[in-house]
Amino acid sequence: DRIVSDNAIDWDAFTTEIAAMGVRTRAFVSLSMAAGLLGTAVPTAILEELAPPPKQWDMLRALLVRESVFGRDKPKLTGPKAIFLDLLIEERSPMRWLESALFPPADWMREHFSRSDASRRSLLELYARRAYRFATKWRPA
Repeated sequence: DRIVSDNAIDWDAFTTEIAAMGVRTRAFVSLSMAAGLLGTAVPTAILEELAPPPKQWDMLRALLVRESVFGRDKPKLTGPKAIFLDLLIEERSPMRWLESALFPPADWMREHFSRSDASRRSLLELYARRAYRFATKWRPA
């Protein structure tokens, strides 16, 4: 909302860049929420251009409505719901999504799981560190 409200947006350049990045559905959801919830001035033509197929949008919308953005009675998009949302807004196939979730690129692994001695860490060690953090993330305190 703030970016659109506070800046002059070159919508043609925006949609070209979004398409090149492969994040059309993510951008659509973000802009739709800003427009719907906050009244952000997003051109209808842009939303139509970025819109996912109707069936996909129906599932996305249903999930977001069930999670009630403004309700405070429970945590939002936890566990399987977060994974389902990520799959719904992903441009790649579910298999490519799963592959990148299980085996992120080496550069990303080094950036997120290396210490200052990054050059001495093997990729296998970084994957092991990631698996350990994932496995211990939700343990009881």
